[in-house]
Amino acid sequence: MKILYSTVLAVCLTASLCASENYQAAYEAGQKASQEQKFEEAVQYFGEAEKLGGTAVEKYNAMMNKVTNLYHLQRWNDAVITCQQVLTMPDLPTPQANEAKYAMVITYIRGNKRKEVLPLLLTLANDSSMSPNQRADLAVNAGDELRSQGKIDEAITVYKIPELLPDINPNYMVQINLGLSYCYQSQQDYAGELKYAQRALNYKADETLAAAAMLRLGEAYMAGKLFDDAAKVLQNLINDAEKPLHYRVMALNNIGSIQNTLKKYDEAIAAYQSILKMPNLSDFHKGIAYMGLTYNYLALKKYAEANAAAEKSKELKELPPWMIFSIGYNQAMILEGTQRFQEAVVAYSRLLASPGFAQAQYDQINLVIGNIYLYRLKDPTKAKEFYQQAAAGNTDWIKKHADAALDKIKKAENPTQFRQ
Repeated sequence: MKILYSTVLAVCLTASLCASENYQAAYEAGQKASQEQKFEEAVQYFGEAEKLGGTAVEKYNAMMNKVTNLYHLQRWNDAVITCQQVLTMPDLPTPQANEAKYAMVITYIRGNKRKEVLPLLLTLANDSSMSPNQRADLAVNAGDELRSQGKIDEAITVYKIPELLPDINPNYMVQINLGLSYCYQSQQDYAGELKYAQRALNYKADETLAAAAMLRLGEAYMAGKLFDDAAKVLQNLINDAEKPLHYRVMALNNIGSIQNTLKKYDEAIAAYQSILKMPNLSDFHKGIAYMGLTYNYLALKKYAEANAAAEKSKELKELPPWMIFSIGYNQAMILEGTQRFQEAVVAYSRLLASPGFAQAQYDQINLVIGNIYLYRLKDPTKAKEFYQQAAAGNTDWIKKHADAALDKIKKAENPTQFRQ
């Protein structure tokens, strides 16, 4: 007969608690189990302490500790239910009630329910009875959610809630300023984007957030075409071995992007090769490097090298959709660059048939295939089919080019004589 571990644990806990005579013994046992990262045991002990508690304070402390350990176990629903039970306690003082509300909201967020809890997030972020740091954390999460929904003006208002609050944790201030920088980037307000990116570096935050702030400032300088300033910030990030690997990789990626923009393709290639020399790279990081190499080798018309990098990309696993698209798109460009136009059409069409990409990416592929049929394969009938698909999309610059091509086809007496 199979005996479940949970059953054995419950029996052992019951026996040990019989030996412990009071609330204090159960509470201390829970603390010890939690310190030893025995979170299941801790939940059981704090549950018993809640039952044994003779005062509201004892019950409150036991229940909130239970929430912490449920949180560690990622038992989000149970943690939320426990917080709700705390909030039903009679005559619960405001600071304790706020702590329970805060814990409940953060648990919702960690359980990937930030969107559902946004109204409560906004209410609590504006509640002056909450502590300044609680309000700052809630404002960060509410602002991030609003920004993800494209509600940029509302996000800016929420991010600015903590600006006048005292003694805010520097980590929250960095996140707030980063959020504001991204908001102004979305609004194409370069002055605002740069202002808040610079502010984010004014706070002594942990290494991860400090690295995020350096990367954001580098990107803001790039947006303003201040490439020397961008390169300086990014190179400082790359050279700091204490900073997380991910941000150093992305800084090198941006260095490569700067060099590509300046048409210094060999320097860009050197940057992406530097990524591949870094230890403990994830497949995502390798994908960044191989995509950069492919793209810059293509710019130099070094198709063999571009193809070798693209083939390496295909070996990688668990990549995001945008990266999968870029890898496929680069390989199609290699075929097109080597004048294997029919094979290029097949490669591009394979991307069209793949789900999960952005509509703008499908629109772009239709435009490219239309160009190949019209200018390379001299088949305006097939070209028209793909241009119409591109023109039916919602990407303005693509619609403009597709409409212009369709107009040419319509007006030209001999479309096969078109030249790029």
